[in-house]
Amino acid sequence: VGTQPFSYTLFASDAYAVIQREKSEKVYVLGFSDGAITSYLLAATHPEIIHRLVSVGGPRGLSDQTDEAIAEAKNFKVSDVEKYSPQFVAERKKLMPAPELWDDFVGRLARMEVEPVHVTPEQLRSIQAPTLIMAGDRDVHNRTDKVVEIYRSLPHGEMGLIPGCGHVVLECNPRLTIEMIIGFLDKAEKQRPFELQESAEQELKPGQWEARLCPQEPVLVGQHKEMMNPRSRR
Repeated sequence: VGTQPFSYTLFASDAYAVIQREKSEKVYVLGFSDGAITSYLLAATHPEIIHRLVSVGGPRGLSDQTDEAIAEAKNFKVSDVEKYSPQFVAERKKLMPAPELWDDFVGRLARMEVEPVHVTPEQLRSIQAPTLIMAGDRDVHNRTDKVVEIYRSLPHGEMGLIPGCGHVVLECNPRLTIEMIIGFLDKAEKQRPFELQESAEQELKPGQWEARLCPQEPVLVGQHKEMMNPRSRR
C-alpha cells in the first residue's frame, strides 16, 4: 500500500518503473477505467516508451462522469465494497501482503477518484502515440459526449463506441471489443480504424452509434470500480 496518497500520477510512475524493468523496447499499453486514466498520464510523460495506446472508459475528471457516478463517488463508503462484492474482496485480500490494510487501500482510492481533475487538456494534447479511445455508449460512469471530446483532443486519436454496453465492455460484448482492439493494433497507421454510422457533430444518445472496423498498436494498466458496484456492469 505504501505511505503516499494515491494519485494517477503515482500510478503512472509505478507503471513506468515496471515497464523499464521488464522491457527494453516500446510497448503497447491497454488501460481500463482507472487504468485508462493512468495510461493517459503514462503516455503524456513518457512518450518514448509507448508504441500504441488503447484506453477504455477513462474520464479526464469528475466533469466527464454522469451525475449518478459523481453522486456515488462522493457518497462512497469503504464498507460498500465488501457489501456488494464480498467474493472479490476475499480474493483480493488473499493477494495482499498486509490484508489488514484493505480499508486504508480502498479509502485512498476513493479519495483519489473524487479529485476534480485527473488529466489536463494539455496532457491529452501532448500524447503523440496513436491512441484508441473506447467506451460503452450506455456507460453509467462516463458521459458519451465527453468520450468524443477526449477523442477529438488527441493528435492521433481513434474512437470506438460499443453499442448497448455499459462500463465493462469486455464483459458486455467481448467479441466486438476485442475485434476493435486487434484491428487498431494490426492496421497500418495510414488507415482510419473506426467510423461512426452517424455524424459526430450530432447530439449523442444511448444506442445511437454503431462502430465499424475501418483505419489507424499491450501492457495492461489498472482495475476499477466495476467490482465495487454491480450496476456498473450494465
